Amino acid sequence: MIKYVKPGDICIILFLMCLSLITWRSFRKAAEGRTAIVYCDGNEAGVLDLNEEQQFNVRGPMGESRLQVTGGTIQMVSSPCPHQICVKTGKIFRSKSMIVCVPNRILVRISGNDTDSLDAITQ
Repeated sequence: MIKYVKPGDICIILFLMCLSLITWRSFRKAAEGRTAIVYCDGNEAGVLDLNEEQQFNVRGPMGESRLQVTGGTIQMVSSPCPHQICVKTGKIFRSKSMIVCVPNRILVRISGNDTDSLDAITQ
């Protein structure tokens, strides 16, 4: 099998491995200095530090939802909404990521250090 591998193939493989490592590292930036802002019915209900392990309860029109912060991530662990889409969203940690519970009117948004960057440009 080794006689079929050419020097150019090795260069391409090494290039792709380096490119994937760079991409992986850029997506796995630490969540230092990031916070999660919790809104209920359009009003700010709390600001949570993602570096501090904690649970946060927020009461919406349907009842109480519970958020949990662990390991630099936040997730909705329980909510009184019927379809549980907000719970199924899972853990978020990237800046500008959101968990939304429409029936209970709760929004969780990650705020990070890159507040001046654009997330999309349209024409």
